Amino acid sequence: MIVIGDLLGVAAEDRDRLLHWSDTMVSAQGGNATMEMMLDAAAAAEEYKMYAAEVIARRRAEPTDDLMSALVHAEVDGDRLDDEDLNFRIAVDPDRR
Repeated sequence: MIVIGDLLGVAAEDRDRLLHWSDTMVSAQGGNATMEMMLDAAAAAEEYKMYAAEVIARRRAEPTDDLMSALVHAEVDGDRLDDEDLNFRIAVDPDRR
């Protein structure tokens, strides 16, 4: 997760939060998840979504040399990803590897 965070431009001081959110969301997947685990995962997902929205807004205003900036400013046929698409892709795509 640290490597993915580095590629996306996650600040070193935010790595622990990113790892916590990821672990919490993953722990609620599967048939053995309790209601408490699912509620914790939903809360972690919401916290992550707010964090990602802040990062996306910062990268739009002040691009850096990272994957997040590249995604935020990427265009295909004049179209760009909106915030929801960016947030989903950032949260989901790393797990598809």
